[in-house]
Amino acid sequence: MLLEEAANWLGWPESESILTPTGAGANVYAQLIKQKIGGALKRKYPSLVVETGLLTPDPSGADTSAPLAIVCQFPSGASDEALREAHRLAWNFSRAALLVTLEPHRLLAWSCLREPGLDDDAIRICELLDNKTAKKRQDEIRELLHWVSLITGNLQKRLPRYFPSDGRADALLLKNLKYVRKALLENEPTLEQGYCHDLLARIVFTQFLFDRKDSDGKPFFSEALLARLRDEGVLKEKYAELAPILADKDETYALFRWMDERFNGDLFPGKAGQSDAEREAAWQAERSVVNPHHLQRIAELVSGNLDVRDRQLTLWRYYAFDIIPLEFISSIYEEFLKDNRDISKAYYTPPQLVDYVLDAVLPWEGDDWDLRILDPACGSGIFLVKAFQRLIHRWRGQHDRDPQVSDLKPLLANNFFGVDINPDAVRVACFSLYLAMIDAIDPKHYVTREKVFPRLRGTNLLQADFFDETIPGIRTDTNAGSFDLVVGNAPWGRKSIESTSSKGTGIFVRERGKPREITKAELWARNNQWPVANKDIGTLFVSKGLSLTKESGRCAMIQSATSWLYQRGEPAQDLREKLFASFTVDEITNLSALRRELFTDVIGPACVLVAGRYTPKPGDTLLYLTPKPRRSADGTPDFRIEPQDVNRISHEEAANDPLVWSVLALGGRRDLYLIRRLLQYPTLAKLKAEGKVQTRRGVGPGTKKELPQIKDKSYFDGDRFPNDHSLELNADVFPAWGNRCVTENDSTNFEAFKNPQLLIKYSYVSELDRFQAALVRSNDPEWGVICKKTHLSVRDNAPDSEHIRRALPIYNSFLTTYFLFMTGSQGLYTTAVPTNELLHVPLAGPVTDFSRFDEHINAFVRDAFSLTEADSTIIEDFLDITLPGVVHKTPGPGRQATNRRIKESQEPELSSFAETAIRVLKATFGGDKPVSATIYREPPGTNPLPARMLTMHLMRIPTNVTADSAHRDRSPALSATGV
Repeated sequence: MLLEEAANWLGWPESESILTPTGAGANVYAQLIKQKIGGALKRKYPSLVVETGLLTPDPSGADTSAPLAIVCQFPSGASDEALREAHRLAWNFSRAALLVTLEPHRLLAWSCLREPGLDDDAIRICELLDNKTAKKRQDEIRELLHWVSLITGNLQKRLPRYFPSDGRADALLLKNLKYVRKALLENEPTLEQGYCHDLLARIVFTQFLFDRKDSDGKPFFSEALLARLRDEGVLKEKYAELAPILADKDETYALFRWMDERFNGDLFPGKAGQSDAEREAAWQAERSVVNPHHLQRIAELVSGNLDVRDRQLTLWRYYAFDIIPLEFISSIYEEFLKDNRDISKAYYTPPQLVDYVLDAVLPWEGDDWDLRILDPACGSGIFLVKAFQRLIHRWRGQHDRDPQVSDLKPLLANNFFGVDINPDAVRVACFSLYLAMIDAIDPKHYVTREKVFPRLRGTNLLQADFFDETIPGIRTDTNAGSFDLVVGNAPWGRKSIESTSSKGTGIFVRERGKPREITKAELWARNNQWPVANKDIGTLFVSKGLSLTKESGRCAMIQSATSWLYQRGEPAQDLREKLFASFTVDEITNLSALRRELFTDVIGPACVLVAGRYTPKPGDTLLYLTPKPRRSADGTPDFRIEPQDVNRISHEEAANDPLVWSVLALGGRRDLYLIRRLLQYPTLAKLKAEGKVQTRRGVGPGTKKELPQIKDKSYFDGDRFPNDHSLELNADVFPAWGNRCVTENDSTNFEAFKNPQLLIKYSYVSELDRFQAALVRSNDPEWGVICKKTHLSVRDNAPDSEHIRRALPIYNSFLTTYFLFMTGSQGLYTTAVPTNELLHVPLAGPVTDFSRFDEHINAFVRDAFSLTEADSTIIEDFLDITLPGVVHKTPGPGRQATNRRIKESQEPELSSFAETAIRVLKATFGGDKPVSATIYREPPGTNPLPARMLTMHLMRIPTNVTADSAHRDRSPALSATGV
């Protein structure tokens, strides 16, 4: 089965869109696959005819979406050896989970997350042989590989054993390097970390030169070159591989010195500006600490002869270093420097997210390649590397030829700049950029009269504090407007301004009675009059980045959503007012719902902010994008912007209404209107301000302070109420507080624990899908119950407890869950609610006594707030569809397959959806409006299709015509049911 037939049978895009997609991002991937996989196959098997392509969510789109599958077509067939080589290359490509190979007589699907060398059953997902595969199996394969199955991730969900999350080539290579790094750092004789990292980077670079083929199929370190090095006396022996060289220390360093003469000293001992004697001293210093034992351990890794039980540590021979994505260096850096992460607050960025950011400001299809780009917290350099690749792509488009060293060396030297406070980060960023440069050049042109690489460390890539105004090139005054783009993922997080910026300012402030020297970031904020929210340094990278950006340029950075979007305090409000009043913001992408998918070690929510320097005009709007998780089975970050995730916000609204960020992150404009209406009602906060209720958080058990005044009072130490359905809590069943102590700073005002008392749980209870509150019943005429900090205690000053009795059903209702999530300032990363927000739940309705939770509570609340049918529907839709996909680790109902009950002719999910849509439309436009729906399904006896179809009609279907017959002419393969 060849491509045209397969595409038609499996519902794929047309074959031309697979082989040569028109979208800029998809086309770049297609060219990479053609070069790195198709080209490698043709060089190894000269008589083999192969065409390569890819399946991507949008073949005509400009975005850089990871391929759904790599496709290799062999019109004349291929040997099993060639097919396995195609799988090895696709596995190394590391950007797609699936490879599909097509021959005239068969179709094979391969997992790109299972390493080469395994048995066929472990890496081949399915096989379709013409005229030999049973009809039932054909249908199963069609369902697995159908376009809808691929684009929804259904294949990985159904067959997870073929798609382990740690099975990609780059992930396994990282595992290999981590193993050897650990051995070098911990086993005697140990190797100092800086030398260890330099040595491992140099080994990867050297292996790349052994693997990188020129246009004639010859690697840079070819047999001829290695023989020449032997003949010229550089090496003592003639070698064919790297491992034997590493087994001899003298040979290893002889090769390194030869490479240093042709490439650049930044990869080798010595620094820019040093004399020959100083550089020679650096060489000798490294040689004195690197001994044969260290090199032997690396040689064992490279040869695949490590004496370990884990087979995955012996895979080096399967790696193709000229195919593995360059961004895997970022993963190495992320793991190698993880020990310092809590201090630096630096979290390194998934490649898919880097592409997403760059798509907004540096699309592939642009013409201008001469752009100056700065990453002010460059880390491993992944933003700079991917930006460099895009400028190279643009350069090729303008010059219609492949670049040489003389083209890319000045481009790298003049256009790319990075800053990081960590020296190891600068070292790896430099190495990453060098790899990106030589990957774009034919190895025939590596050896030139001058060294290949420009000096970067200490010139373009600086180990420095970005807010140190003494550093040339990044001064706010003299270097303003110097860069076309400022991009990156700067450190961010609460109090990061104190821990991630250097001191030496000589300026002190008093905090908690002690002097503290402010950091350079704090001094920069003070001098440039930028508010700092949450003591988060990340926002200042945007602030200073904008000052360094040209008038026509853009600043695009990953930031803390907490500081920019969710914080409600005065500093955060001032920060938003300054940004949105002074600068034109193009778009903000709220990544809060994707925190688990994008940053595995980050709890706080992130966002992407794209802005320019010029002042916005009245009426200017920005795009607010709020993608939701898809949760791919292989663990690869995967998100797409869907229509319901797009909102437009005015700059004035963005500056002055903090609710737009939280409400539109989970809902739409109708939700915003409803929330604004609910804000007009009374709240416990207002009642407290009027002296009608008292509140306090529960006590925190500690060891510092005893509380004799409550020694004999009942103490409820549970995190949850003992009965999920009761709305009353019997204080008399709990033990006394006794001799327990609290923390030193805990309040000794216990008035809020007296009768009449209401307890409200601070966090959402996912098992119940709601918040909880309970009235305390106590035989003690004065006291209720002491509780832990997991609950808020409310004492009603009214003798008849009218206020807390009115609050009880509301706090247990669907409205409170909806309201607190919609208005929450925690960015979806925690289900606990701050006290001030918990007290702002709206209150309404008569005082009605409820003792147990049941369906009458929600009905009571609907009446109390005069909620319309449309109001109730959007609340229920949020609770039933949106919220589960956000707060749970599994896909929500909106991502699940429908359940077809063929025999009963029932469609539970689609019927419910249609009924909801009809109810909302009628509630909005009038109950007399004719609205109906048609649900389509396959004729009896046919296999279910992987997609469903439903039509909404703004008219009634004629009563004398069934839905089936009314619409059969439009889709003869489907029958229909009216709703």
